[in-house]
This record gives sequence, structure tokens and C-alpha cells, in this order.
Amino acid sequence: MIGRRCSVSLRCAAAAIVACVVLLMVAAPARAAVPERVEVRRDVVNLRGAPSTGAPKVGRAKRGERFPVLDHQGDWYEIRLPGGKRAWIFKRLVRPTVTPVEAGSRVRPKGRYANLRARPSRRARRAGRLKRGESLAAVGRDGDWIQVERPDGRRVWVAAEVARLVPPDPVAPLLAALRRDYPGVVRWGAVNEVVLDHYHEAELDVVVESSWHYLAEEQRLAFLRQAAQGFADLLRDHAAYRRRYRNRPLVVVTDPSNTVVGSATPRQARLF
Repeated sequence: MIGRRCSVSLRCAAAAIVACVVLLMVAAPARAAVPERVEVRRDVVNLRGAPSTGAPKVGRAKRGERFPVLDHQGDWYEIRLPGGKRAWIFKRLVRPTVTPVEAGSRVRPKGRYANLRARPSRRARRAGRLKRGESLAAVGRDGDWIQVERPDGRRVWVAAEVARLVPPDPVAPLLAALRRDYPGVVRWGAVNEVVLDHYHEAELDVVVESSWHYLAEEQRLAFLRQAAQGFADLLRDHAAYRRRYRNRPLVVVTDPSNTVVGSATPRQARLF
């Protein structure tokens, strides 16, 4: 009987401890993101020996100077100074140095591989390699360094001189819209890298599945017109594409055997 009471008491105590831990986790405020490096945004700012305006001054920093962030406390960042010394700086006097890149951008190595670093510095600890044929999601830039996110969620750095920042493909939304409006038809699409000298037009190849042939003729013409108008909008909205191509875009649709089955401009659609 006594043993059973002890067992019940232990179970109750364990449950109470778990409940307290859960309450503490729920009540704890979310920790704010701490930048890896900050840049001074005022002409001259004071550096302190502790996170307080009453702490002794240990130096000054000028506008544009950048420092690695080691820790934070309240409204203060602890930073590393040249030479290795530490100091505290008020948060409102600095800004993060990492600027976001376009969502969906990727990073690929320029050569056989690119070293990843824990911090944006060649002296920082190596955090792996990015090999040829691999890519990582780009998060932001800090000067000559690009911050990337690994599959495990960890963020590391790669030097821009050994890596290529690849912006998201602007063609993807157009292809997604065609797949949505004509399910089972579009398999693949890409912008040709060659300007057609004879027509002075851009060319967008869209490969369609065999289900294309089950569409009525008017549906196929409507598909071609939608693709051509979408490509024309893409050229209008993206400066990089406008510099590469001239005049009207030409949409060319082929089947999986590379047989041309239709072409179009925003004004005219043609079946073969």
C-alpha cells in the first residue's frame, strides 16, 4: 500500500515538473534575431565597456565601420574590435550589414568547389564545401560575401569571387500559370539563349505532352496566345531579358519528339 502511494506521488511530481517546464516555454518570449555583423549609421558613436550608457567609454567608431557581433543584452550589442578587443554599442546606432537578395535566388560555385565559412571572412572556420553541380539558397549579401542556407537550416557564408549568385528564373511563373490553366499539357520550358537574327525576335520553347493533341484547335490557339502574351510581359518587366532580346517575342511549342507543333506572337498564333 505504501509502495503504491509512493508510486502515485512520484508520478504526480513528474507531471507537475513537466507542466511547469511547458508553462515556462510558452511564457518565454521569442528571442530576437541577432545580426552577425553591424555597420555604424551615425557620424561618431561611443563604445562602452559594458551594456550601459553609464559604463566607461573604451573607444569610438565612425560611420560605415563594420564589426562582428559576439553577443547582445537588452538594447546593446557586444562587438569585436580590430585587434580582438570587445566593446558594447547601442543597437539604435548601428544596422545589420546583410542586405536581402531576391527571394528564390541560388548560389553555385564558379569552379570545382567553393569553401563555406562560418563568418564572412577568409580567416573564419570552414563550414563545408559547395561542389560543382550543387546549389544553396541565397539569403543575403554583406559586401563581397554571400550568406547561404544549408539543407539543415544553418546559415553560412561564401565569397562572391568563387560563387555565382543565380536569380530566380522569371519564366517559372509563366510556366506555372500554363500548367494551371492547361493541366497535363506543359512539361518543360526555357528561353533560348540565341537571338534570331532573321526575325529579330526572342524565342521561348515550351515542350508539351501528347495530351496537347487532345485539345480542340481553339484551345491550342488560346494556349499559344497566352504563352506569347506571358512571354511579352516577362520581357517588359525584366530588364535583363529586355537587354538580351529585341522586338516581339516568339513562342515555339514542340512535342516530346522536338517536332514543332505551333508558334505565336502576342498578335498571332499558328498551328503546324
